[in-house]
Amino acid sequence: MKIRAFITHKLKENYSECQDRFCINNDSHTIAVSDGMSQSVFPDYWAEILSSFYAKNGHCTDEDRKELCKEWLNKVVEFISAEIHNGKNPWRLQNCIEAQNGAGATLCGVKFIDAENWIGHVLGDTCIIEVDITGKQPINILTSESKVFDSYPDYYESFPNKAGRGQIKEFCGKLSEGHCLLLVSDPFSEFLSNHKEHCSQWLTRILELKGHEEYCSLIDDWRQEGLHNDDSTLCIIEYDSSMDFTIEQEDDIYSLMEPEKSTEACNKSLSIKENSAIKVLPEEEKKAAGKAKISNKQEHTSEPSTLEDKKQKFKQDFEEFASNRCESIIDNAKRLNSYPARRKRQFTRSSSIGANDVRRFCNELVDKYKECIDKFFQMLIKE
Repeated sequence: MKIRAFITHKLKENYSECQDRFCINNDSHTIAVSDGMSQSVFPDYWAEILSSFYAKNGHCTDEDRKELCKEWLNKVVEFISAEIHNGKNPWRLQNCIEAQNGAGATLCGVKFIDAENWIGHVLGDTCIIEVDITGKQPINILTSESKVFDSYPDYYESFPNKAGRGQIKEFCGKLSEGHCLLLVSDPFSEFLSNHKEHCSQWLTRILELKGHEEYCSLIDDWRQEGLHNDDSTLCIIEYDSSMDFTIEQEDDIYSLMEPEKSTEACNKSLSIKENSAIKVLPEEEKKAAGKAKISNKQEHTSEPSTLEDKKQKFKQDFEEFASNRCESIIDNAKRLNSYPARRKRQFTRSSSIGANDVRRFCNELVDKYKECIDKFFQMLIKE
């Protein structure tokens, strides 16, 4: 099998905030993808535990889940202990654990029995997609859910005495020449489902992917076409008549995080240097600095300090986003529907906005709203 696996984060976020995980295990001939649910506690821990376990064992039953809950809780307790040791007070997180408000995550995985036959399992909107590369047959999306994709997928719960939602579903299949399998998190599931009948152009670009930068470029382009703004994972499995995995590309989430750590450390260092460089000014300089501060008051916006300030900042960001996108859509409609000048007179049709524009705008608003809620929730947990 030829394997390529890619991962990236939400727009305007970092890899350290990414809650998707995937795992490839050549020894067990197994691949798994898990998507941690944003509005839960340390979903990235839970997604990594689930995907790693499935990739090693080729299954994840409810009994398996109950055992894995201990591993998740241990990691959270370690984090809390480290925070307390560093002089912080993670009381919100402690309250969540005491109330048994844990993490949720979806899961899909495939285990190969031989060079062609496979067994797969799916829970939630991470999906297995069967693809006929020749385009003779439509794609087949394998999911545990009978309804359309929404914000409430089936999932695994990280506390053992809680059931989560839905039942994991098993599938069997055969991978042969001219076919491939895609293991994807929910943005791809929804996007390809919406373009199911005419998706050859989308699949062609997926199959041409070579590296991480190409993948990020694809995600950026598809978000303009309606791809849900979320952490996005794609694993491509192509037939090559061998049971062994030939890994052509495997994004490493922790390697992708490293440059972010360097940037964060650099910013902290600059902040310390700036603070240490403060000196006592002569009286004249103090007056001049005071005047400059007053004149520039409108140019500088301080970072929100209180919880209420931060909440208002999220609200302002959302309203500004909605207003700008609405104006952009209207301007585009006017521009596209205008006539050229004739006899020194400009005739234009009345601007019109199609159903697709409205639908895309509504989806963008929902995405932005969820993004604000997710950020606010994670901020509350980690404060």
